[in-house]
Amino acid sequence: MTTTLAPAVSRHSTASAREVMEHYRKHGRCLTAVVQTSYVPATDTEGACYRAVDLHTGDIHFVAPDYSLTTGENHLHAAINLLAEFRVADYRLLSICTDGFEGRGYVITFASVEA
Repeated sequence: MTTTLAPAVSRHSTASAREVMEHYRKHGRCLTAVVQTSYVPATDTEGACYRAVDLHTGDIHFVAPDYSLTTGENHLHAAINLLAEFRVADYRLLSICTDGFEGRGYVITFASVEA
């Protein structure tokens, strides 16, 4: 698979919104999934779990903790289970970072695998 890089965008870049959009229109689009995960503590009636939300579709999936995994791996496990539940394409991990807004989870980005 050959990927044509889009024009760089940063404070040191001269790429305009028009250049970026033209590149996007010319080249194949990659289907992505962005999933936000969070830890949900136990209550009097429910056990603890990890929640994964697809930020594009709003789909939500809950996964029980796997105590053989680390915290970060449990968050990734929840995201993978969400994709397996609601998506039909195959995906590869692009990035994973802590959720800077709430600080209790991760934002995980996947890209579809071209057949």
